[in-house]
Amino acid sequence: PQENDDRSRKTSLLTDHELKVLESEFFNLSKKNPTDLKANSGILLRELRKLGILYDDPRLQPLIYALGEIKEKDDTVFSINNISLEFGEFCDVVGKCLVVISTAFKGQ
Repeated sequence: PQENDDRSRKTSLLTDHELKVLESEFFNLSKKNPTDLKANSGILLRELRKLGILYDDPRLQPLIYALGEIKEKDDTVFSINNISLEFGEFCDVVGKCLVVISTAFKGQ
């Protein structure tokens, strides 16, 4: 039930098209190289910091928790700062805080 509430709240602030554009732009910003097929969680966190959203910001905790869950499931990942994320995974992780991220991304 909460996921539906979160989704409807997101879409009331952003259109689906705006969400897709934002996710795509932020995914590309979070790659090590423009040609990479995956984003990097450390770059994602660094980009968020540039936007004024610090790692310990309580609004970012759902994203941090999601990265922690990915880390726990993968024995090859030793830190949430170096997880390779495919576009779908990236959207799931970023989606947890998309309203906060979109507001910062737009400079509001």
